Amino acid sequence: MGLLTNNGPPDWHPAGSELKAACEQAAKYCKEREVNISKLAACYSFSQPAIDVHLIGMQNRKLLEMNLHSIMNGLTSYEKTIQDEVSKKFFENLSVPHWENKEVQSYWEKMKEINT
Repeated sequence: MGLLTNNGPPDWHPAGSELKAACEQAAKYCKEREVNISKLAACYSFSQPAIDVHLIGMQNRKLLEMNLHSIMNGLTSYEKTIQDEVSKKFFENLSVPHWENKEVQSYWEKMKEINT
């Protein structure tokens, strides 16, 4: 949903501010090293054996081709190094590294407000 892109997520993204800031800093770090953070994120996702389905947004043919290339060829050794650095530097110590159940919690909070 845009967190791990150079453009960042839309305003409505449910991730917390800590995670959004980490993603923004990681994207900047990658860009300074001429590495595409979206490619690193996709390859990381593809490498997880417990994940059977991957949903990746592709707004144009160029992104489709990039994602197919990533699946077929993986990361270069330089990209793997940057991926490891990004993981350790920006994501390893996050207090909440996801936004799981945020939408559900928000829904129930709104429902309580409506019913009181």
